[in-house]
Amino acid sequence: SKSAYTPAHYTRQNNADVFVPAVVG
Repeated sequence: SKSAYTPAHYTRQNNADVFVPAVVG
């Protein structure tokens, strides 16, 4: 589930969605 994150800010590892916090604003 991509909340405030974009596909460019998240990556898939071990078939798991690992979201990388990005400073927006």
